[in-house]
Order: sequence, then C-alpha cells, then structure tokens
Amino acid sequence: MRKMFNKIIPVILICAFSVMTFAGCSCSSSNSISAEAYKAMEGTWNLVAARIDNHDMKAEEIGTVQTLVFDDDGKVKYTVDGKSEEYTWDKKGEFVNIHVPESDKHTATHIAIVEGNSLLLLWNHNGKSMQLLFSK
Repeated sequence: MRKMFNKIIPVILICAFSVMTFAGCSCSSSNSISAEAYKAMEGTWNLVAARIDNHDMKAEEIGTVQTLVFDDDGKVKYTVDGKSEEYTWDKKGEFVNIHVPESDKHTATHIAIVEGNSLLLLWNHNGKSMQLLFSK
C-alpha cells in the first residue's frame, strides 16, 4: 500500500496543479461521460485504506464507512456513514476529476487515479490532505 501511495503522489500533485492552473477551478454543468470512461468507473468503490497526516491506516482504523458510486451522467455519490453528497465527475485517461462546489463561485477539483480495481483519491478536507484508497 505504501509503495502505491509513494508512486502516485507526485503524479497526483502535478495533475492537481495543472487542473487548477488551466481549468481555473471551475467545471461545466453539462458533463458528458464516454461509455469507456463509465465502464472503468461503474460499480461501488469502497474505502480500504488511507493516508492522513503521513499515517497509513486501514479503513477499519478510520472508523467510517465510505463509498463512491459513479453514474454515467457525470454524477458521483460520495457516502460517508450513510450520509451522501452528490458531485460531478469526468475522466481523462487514468485520471478522474471530482468537482465539489464549495460556494456559488468556486468549485474544488479533487483528483483520483484509477489503476484496475483501485482508485486513489487525493482529497483536501478542512486543510488536511488525505489520500483515500478505494477498491471495487
């Protein structure tokens, strides 16, 4: 698990910087998802591990149940302990962008990398950087 985090972190950071720079942290309200992108993302993704403040943890140690479910219309449902929020998503190659509205004028884009049945999500929550590893 640690090797995957260490291998992917620099790529995620470069992509996050690129997305923030070139996209201006905004996303389109009409989101068309290709059949190929949806096929790679369909199903329920369950949290299996995380790195928070440079500490590796298994999902059981975190104390929450987290899932991601991607729809073919560009919506993703992120559920934590039974409470769901819906965001938009798009996929470019192996990178998935999850767009989270933070205000009327600002949308944060969180980057994930998909490798087979594993999805590593870089998420910033209240200033705390988290790397969440999901599997389906």
